[in-house]
Amino acid sequence: MNKIIVFGGTAEGRQIADYYRNKNIEIVMCVATEYGEKLLDEGDNLKVMCGRLACRDMKELFQAENARLIIDATHPYAEEVTANISKAASEVIEEGLNSQYIRVIRDKSTYADSSCKFFGSIEEAVEYLNTKNGKIFLTTGSKELASYSAITDKENRVFIRVLPAANVVEEAVSLGYTPKNIICMQGPFTEDLNYAMIKMLGINYLVTKDTGSKGGFPEKIHAAGKAGIETIVIGRPVDEEGLSLSNALKHIDEIFKLKSKKTVTICGIGMGESGTLTLQVKEAIENADICIGAKRLLNLNMLADKKTYPEINAYKIADFIEEHAEYQDTVVLMSGDTGFYSGAFRLSKVLRDRGIDVNVLCGISSAVYFCSKIGIPWQDMVMHSVHGRRCDFTNIIIREPKSFFLLGGETGVREFLYSLAENGLGGVEVFIGENLSYTDEKITSGTAEELKEKDFSPLSVIIVINKAAENYIVTGGISDDKFIRGETPMTKEEVRAITLSKLGLTKDAVIYDIGAGTGSVSIECAVQSYRGHVFAIEKNTEGCSLIEQNMKNFGISNVSIIEGVAPEVLENLPTATHAFIGGSSGNMKEIVDNLLKKNKNMRIVINTVTMESLAEAIEVAKTSAVTDLDVVQVNIAKNRKTGRYNLMTAQNPVYVISCTGNGQD
Repeated sequence: MNKIIVFGGTAEGRQIADYYRNKNIEIVMCVATEYGEKLLDEGDNLKVMCGRLACRDMKELFQAENARLIIDATHPYAEEVTANISKAASEVIEEGLNSQYIRVIRDKSTYADSSCKFFGSIEEAVEYLNTKNGKIFLTTGSKELASYSAITDKENRVFIRVLPAANVVEEAVSLGYTPKNIICMQGPFTEDLNYAMIKMLGINYLVTKDTGSKGGFPEKIHAAGKAGIETIVIGRPVDEEGLSLSNALKHIDEIFKLKSKKTVTICGIGMGESGTLTLQVKEAIENADICIGAKRLLNLNMLADKKTYPEINAYKIADFIEEHAEYQDTVVLMSGDTGFYSGAFRLSKVLRDRGIDVNVLCGISSAVYFCSKIGIPWQDMVMHSVHGRRCDFTNIIIREPKSFFLLGGETGVREFLYSLAENGLGGVEVFIGENLSYTDEKITSGTAEELKEKDFSPLSVIIVINKAAENYIVTGGISDDKFIRGETPMTKEEVRAITLSKLGLTKDAVIYDIGAGTGSVSIECAVQSYRGHVFAIEKNTEGCSLIEQNMKNFGISNVSIIEGVAPEVLENLPTATHAFIGGSSGNMKEIVDNLLKKNKNMRIVINTVTMESLAEAIEVAKTSAVTDLDVVQVNIAKNRKTGRYNLMTAQNPVYVISCTGNGQD
């Protein structure tokens, strides 16, 4: 016996009917008004009965239909109707009918704020309103209009919003309400629409009931608060026992042994303006039961009549979807494209891990859109985000002819351009896009130096053209004369080239340069590991100053200068993957032990120039948890011009010792 009787022309009642239309469940839908009947389309498994039923009539209906479930999804304020349904159901069940009664309750709202005044009854609210001047907006429906007719001067002061039904209008007029003040509309009503009506009518007091989120209560509260008017809230009935809509659907599914299958579509919506939506995304939104996303993404015009839920956390979105069985087709909106710095991948994994089907629809990324607007192809452009994430963008720009960045958070346009100018890149050409795709879209171009003092939108995009990048040298062994060095010792370029080859750096390596001196090794490492980071550790203040000057000289931003002595200063630094020891201040053993403690697989290279330090380094390597010990003696002789001759002058031999942690504690 797969049959249910549902009472209620409410949103919950209609959702129950829609949910079971195609699930081999026969539905008898009982509504009180002809208007409620019009909102439901009868079909093969849906029969609609219109009219108010007394308790006796309900009993006869239950016995005639012999339904497995009797579901009360009436309005939370329909106390008398609920009492009759409950009484009639209890009696027929006691008399032997194999049925079950379910009361579907609406969640209480948590949206009320300081602008709300609560009254236990309509009479109390009317008494209060009669002490005030100003216009009143009644949004409580037509059932209790007679009770509000005691408001003084209601013909001029009171505006009512009711269902568009002839009998409702006739009743309102008969009670003395002015026809021009009667607004006939069917909800749901958005916050913007409520606000517009309040301002247009010059309303001073909005009257409502706490009907929960499904009854549009938060949209009324927010609109009234925005307009700066009081909200008169008529107190709800005593707390009811029952099931939320979601739990009711789960319970019904269990009774009829139905397996519900949710689908979630993650949609990239481009820059946000509806004109940049793909046809697939538009269709998904139109067919969705609910749309979820960041608040700013839920302002699309086509979502005006849609149920929405603001949330961006993947786990909270998944929890919401699991908790609300009434939403079978859910759309989650993501800005831009789902494959370009999007949360789509994380959310997809969370949902699929919970057994929920996921479909991902791509959008138009801001990068592609912006390139088309300024006429630059993007097939050879690198693309990154500086919005809420670490990105050493100067290191990317010095080596890439064309690069695109999403900006935002702590790094806005001004900070970005200032950083370029400070690191010798003030002459690069930049294109800045603000409010892309909207009517106030703005595109600005110039050099970083020219534009660094101007103000731009926090959420902007930027394309940087650096023609000099084509000549950027990425091999090890930068010429010594390129460095600012003063009197501080420096590892020579040929030795640096060998040292870097022994380090075996990766592009995202984290490196300690211990005894950094002028920072020549740090700079070389930063160039090689341009997606990683270098910590230049130097005990002398003069050396730290030289490192900073050389960073700006080479446009390097992924080096942090740490003034102090190792191993003490290593304690609070992020764990490294590689370490170069150019000077140990007599702490070789302690430094190596500390490095291997932080990372038992660390790659270590040590340079020495004396036999004593060579012996110490080899002894340390032998007694530490390392493998593949390798020692190279480097003898360099360089030409020196004497008259018209070149003489070779020998430099001090350098010993390069390299090893790797053996992975053991």
